[in-house]
Amino acid sequence: MKKISASIPIYTIGYGSRTIEQFIEVLHQHEIAYLVDVRSAPYSRYKPEFSKEALEVKLQQHRIRYVFMGDTLGGHPDDETCYDAKGQVDYEKVKDTEVYQRGIERLQTAFAQQQCIALMCSEGKPEHCHRSKLIGASLTAQDLPVIHIDENDEHQTQDDVILRLTKGQIFLFGEHTFHSRKVEFPLPQTPHQTPLEVLKDVFGYEQFRPLQETIISHILNRHDALIVLPTGSGKSLCYQLPALIFNGVTVVVSPLISLMQDQVMQLQQRDVCAAFLNSTLSHAGSRCRSCES
Repeated sequence: MKKISASIPIYTIGYGSRTIEQFIEVLHQHEIAYLVDVRSAPYSRYKPEFSKEALEVKLQQHRIRYVFMGDTLGGHPDDETCYDAKGQVDYEKVKDTEVYQRGIERLQTAFAQQQCIALMCSEGKPEHCHRSKLIGASLTAQDLPVIHIDENDEHQTQDDVILRLTKGQIFLFGEHTFHSRKVEFPLPQTPHQTPLEVLKDVFGYEQFRPLQETIISHILNRHDALIVLPTGSGKSLCYQLPALIFNGVTVVVSPLISLMQDQVMQLQQRDVCAAFLNSTLSHAGSRCRSCES
């Protein structure tokens, strides 16, 4: 790991693919006393141990305090003026809001007191998350040291992360400014890819589970389908994969709010742009929904 400054920096971390045990072990390695949750929606269906209530209980068992600040530092502000015409969150506008500034002030106070804190979100890679593009940028602009713990448990400075984000490009005029990911749904592959190629390239699996390939082929041939499968059989892949092959936008209707949040997070981690709308959002947030990172 890279050396850090003598003063205790403000850490950030995304749980990503870590188990709860691995995640807490990393926190202990860094002697984290306060975990600051900056997710706008602090819950997960596939990893319920990282949902707010369960996570708080687990952290208490390890003598780590849980602090929710997604309402002030989350990547999905309720203020509709923070969104541009394309539906992207404009981070420069977020920085000007009173709510966000209050959140940053709390972090400043924690640093002044040399509290060992870590800002947490779901995305493992810091360059894909608003904790670097928004919060990290604000803190380093005020000369506060920020260390991002990346998906490999390595230390990355804010400059390191920006280089990863911009792929080493140097900007000659002013500082880097970023938006959330676009609302448009670009296809990550050509329509000529086979389902198996998409399965490998996007989802990282070498073969389908039983019945998945048959169902996907049926859908790709534009036939209606009513599918009943047990939990854990991979039903979501049966509509997500065809959506990446078909042109246009795919709308998924689900009665499970936590399922929406978790599937959107999983797709974003695979660089597929996705968004959800549900009753947990304010009217302004519903009108201006976009990918958090």
